Amino acid sequence: MDHVDVPGQITLDIDALIREAELDAAPAWTGGPLHLTLDYRTPEEHAAAMQRWILENGQSACRSRSNMWSPAICHQPLTIEGHELHVLSVDLRTEHGHEGPGALLYQANCTPCRWHEVTDSENAAVEAMHDHAVPDWRDLPLMPHKISAALSNPTRQSLAAARAWVEQNYPAHRQHPGAPIRTTRTSMGTRHVPGRSPFGGFDLTGEIHGVNR
Repeated sequence: MDHVDVPGQITLDIDALIREAELDAAPAWTGGPLHLTLDYRTPEEHAAAMQRWILENGQSACRSRSNMWSPAICHQPLTIEGHELHVLSVDLRTEHGHEGPGALLYQANCTPCRWHEVTDSENAAVEAMHDHAVPDWRDLPLMPHKISAALSNPTRQSLAAARAWVEQNYPAHRQHPGAPIRTTRTSMGTRHVPGRSPFGGFDLTGEIHGVNR
């Protein structure tokens, strides 16, 4: 006989009854689609649609079951020169025993401009975001690895050294809150890292060095 977790099942049943009552009391949904959409929606509109989907379908595995956009893991909104930038993701990966497209998609999203770009790569979304708000980012000098490597576990001294190098080598119009830096990397660490710039912006991968170099 299969074991049944009676207290756990009772909790699930109560949660379902509460959700059903809340859904009955809720007004008809007039917001964004409750499924994957590639049309522009603000992050707030996506969040509201996700909450409605959860109300109708439950919290469990909502990201993968809904196929709807939500903030990408480890990303926070970034403001640069009047642009409010977000990285969103949607989980389309196939669950065991089910059919599906089988991918993660990413979206760069700027709310003041109502602009977005969808891609299958997190790095590509981050690059599109900077092309939109910091069009000359690829021209920024590469911070030497001996300075940038310390930013993975920053100290007051390493942050001061990075900021001093940027102040000496970057144009003045790229020394502001949210501004990115470009750094050399090894082939084992090519992700564009949010928040690792001395200005609170991205550490963008530049030149790739071999692992043993």
